[in-house]
Amino acid sequence: MLGGTFRFPEDSALPGSYIIVPHIIVSYEAFRLHKHIMKPFSRKASREDDSKKNFNYRLSRARRVTENAFGLLSQIFRVFYQPIYIQITTCDDLIWIACCLHNMLRDAYMGNNKRPFYVLDSEQIEPTNNMISMTRGGGFYTIEGF
Repeated sequence: MLGGTFRFPEDSALPGSYIIVPHIIVSYEAFRLHKHIMKPFSRKASREDDSKKNFNYRLSRARRVTENAFGLLSQIFRVFYQPIYIQITTCDDLIWIACCLHNMLRDAYMGNNKRPFYVLDSEQIEPTNNMISMTRGGGFYTIEGF
């Protein structure tokens, strides 16, 4: 990616603005800074400056949103739970297709139901009575519970 082999989309204006910005990847502190990689300020620098602290908070929130979105995607398509041993171009296509299919399924589901499939319905929860209590006991008691 840093060598120029990854093709980012052309720089474009933000919605409702004329400001041209590059497309970026949100990263952690460990990555180096690049035109297309946005990383947080160091803890020392952000402690002294509130604007840097706010930037770090917003960047962290953006990372969480991205991770949550991929978590929802992997709940539906379990192929994302493990390493995918295919060519990178095929993997890009797989992720793109999974995102499109997820959006189509979500829209169809929301057309027929009141709430998303991932929202827990407390009325449908039934207590389980077939579990063995493992609070007391020692040794291999937890293994025997299975």
